[in-house]
Amino acid sequence: MENPLFRMGSNLVGTSQHDVTTFYQVLLEKKSNIEWLMRQFYEDHVRLKFESGNYTFDVYVTKDERIKVLDFNPWGAFSLPLLFNWEELRVEH
Repeated sequence: MENPLFRMGSNLVGTSQHDVTTFYQVLLEKKSNIEWLMRQFYEDHVRLKFESGNYTFDVYVTKDERIKVLDFNPWGAFSLPLLFNWEELRVEH
């Protein structure tokens, strides 16, 4: 499953499935675990490693629950907000 994550400031403010045209029951069933995996990956490998405050990055969650980074992009540049709009992601923390 490919999932973009959105970081603003020092916080993850959203994640979305990449294919927004299809409903995936498995994502709903595994939502809590997938969110935990992505948050742990972010905390352990991303949060303190990049100087930029606002960016998006796409990760792939493998069947054996490993996270692979696919790409990083500046906030709002090449990534689409998918299941959100940019205003929804600009929350105050």
